[in-house]
Amino acid sequence: MIDLITAAAEEGHHVVNELAMPPVMFGVIAMVLFLVLTWVTFLARNSANRHPEHSEVHPYVPFQHGSGDASH
Repeated sequence: MIDLITAAAEEGHHVVNELAMPPVMFGVIAMVLFLVLTWVTFLARNSANRHPEHSEVHPYVPFQHGSGDASH
């Protein structure tokens, strides 16, 4: 039994799947992706003020449920 364990330990590890690129490149791709998404987000900033004719403020009117004299 001990001979089987030592034989298995001496064989070493086999690489099953290798990465398609170096691990650092995954981080570089993620960083570039986040920078592009940040740029797209900043493109949409202040877009509500570009159309002031559609920016009128409506006052808040609470909705009345039933008559005013009903109690819970």
